[in-house]
Amino acid sequence: MRRLLTLLGVTALIVIMDMALGASLGRLYRKTRTGESGGLINDALSRHAQVLLLGSSRMRHHGMPAVLNRKLSLTAFNAGMDGQDFLYAVMLFDLWQRSNPPPKAIVLNIDSDSFEKSDEELQRAGVFSFYYDNSPLVRQILNERSRFERLKFLSRAYRANGKVFAIGKNLFAHPAADFDGFEPLSGCLSPQTVGARRESIPTLTEFWSLKVECFKRLADYCEKHGTRLVLVQSPRYREDPHAHDAWVKVLSQFLAGYPDVEFVDLSTCAHPDVFRDKAELFKDGSHLNAHGAEIFSTMVAEALQTKPPL
Repeated sequence: MRRLLTLLGVTALIVIMDMALGASLGRLYRKTRTGESGGLINDALSRHAQVLLLGSSRMRHHGMPAVLNRKLSLTAFNAGMDGQDFLYAVMLFDLWQRSNPPPKAIVLNIDSDSFEKSDEELQRAGVFSFYYDNSPLVRQILNERSRFERLKFLSRAYRANGKVFAIGKNLFAHPAADFDGFEPLSGCLSPQTVGARRESIPTLTEFWSLKVECFKRLADYCEKHGTRLVLVQSPRYREDPHAHDAWVKVLSQFLAGYPDVEFVDLSTCAHPDVFRDKAELFKDGSHLNAHGAEIFSTMVAEALQTKPPL
């Protein structure tokens, strides 16, 4: 009996310590507003925007809210993130819409692999671990990482895994008052160092059912609230036209089930006169520099000005 009581006492102590540590780290985490380990999520969730830009680094470094503000007379915010993609975008928006009114437009950067299954992308979704209890969608995606995630997330301290140093580093750092999420890249690409990007030709079978389900939720939200959902493909320095044409065909077939969703192709293949062999517009093979981003953002604004006005 004594051993049992001791065991229960130790277990209770561990649980209490875990809850206290997790709660303390959680409170500190919510105060961070910078850093890719979560602070930028907190900052984005606090920003009201009429045009919300979502996606990977190709949105973060390409979409200039200042251009959209000027061209559309609407407030815009760039919530793209380096190293992330579609799952990050839908998780962030699911949290964002809980405390913000519906935007007039969502502009989501997509690439030929954005709808594919990616275990690496799933693991990177752990950046949302402190929001596990705030969103069924966040919880669903994080639970996909392994069969043990539900058990692991019983621990409050587990949610801070890999974030303790980042919390301490970013706790007292704050973004500039005029920060709009956009991070410009400087420098120009040397065309002699870049070969053609090798791209696989996608098929419909590569669309991951989890991402299709998440996309449907996003499209349904936009339809319900009168929000334009605009998918945009950014340019690369060099693109395989055969892979691009196959990707666009597959995407068009998929989007046939979503007639209200718009696709704006701003790839190099679609606009060779603007981007092809223009090394001065690119930081590297996949990212525009600040000058290229301004051109890209102007094209996005012009696309948004077509069709029904915002």
